[in-house]
Amino acid sequence: MNRHQSRMVAAQIIYEWSIRPKEDILKIASINIEHNPIDDIDENFVLELIKGVRKHYQKIDRQLNLFQLRKLILKMSYTISLG
Repeated sequence: MNRHQSRMVAAQIIYEWSIRPKEDILKIASINIEHNPIDDIDENFVLELIKGVRKHYQKIDRQLNLFQLRKLILKMSYTISLG
């Protein structure tokens, strides 16, 4: 049971779901886990992670958008201060 590898698999599944949002994330997970060459995946942990992301997707998305906005504002203010 390798949690590091399991997190990587979960991240791949979440990324794939983000580019194909109409697809069921559990179906994507099932296919990815089944065809993954890594034997030491904690399938229950992966499913727990992706279900949590699916459940809190809108909140996570808002937080990421806020982070990107703050980063842009900081970059702009830095550029203006060099002006």
